[in-house]
Amino acid sequence: MTFGLIEAERARHPVCVLCVVLGVTRAGFYAWKRRPPSARELRDRELMKVIARIHAGSRGTYGVPRIHAELEDDHGIQIAHKAGRKADAPPRDRGRLPPRQAPCEHDVGRTGAGRR
Repeated sequence: MTFGLIEAERARHPVCVLCVVLGVTRAGFYAWKRRPPSARELRDRELMKVIARIHAGSRGTYGVPRIHAELEDDHGIQIAHKAGRKADAPPRDRGRLPPRQAPCEHDVGRTGAGRR
């Protein structure tokens, strides 16, 4: 999710600034860009398409419980009840320390950055 946000905002802001603000490394972002989607990500994309079709088919009236029931009954897909809410969930703070990285030309306000 974090790297996806960087990808979406990189046209408006430098990647190094986005990485600092979001607490990730530039190397991690560029490694993410080169990596192919995982099997889980591909399955989740397909599941989200099915959920969107069910929701649209109900003219937007079905919530999580009905969509979950229809996934099991009509489509034979069994998922955890909370998995249907994953798309709406905020990103989790995993309690990691912020990564250390070399300063970039946009690090003017940081201590020691931009000095030679």
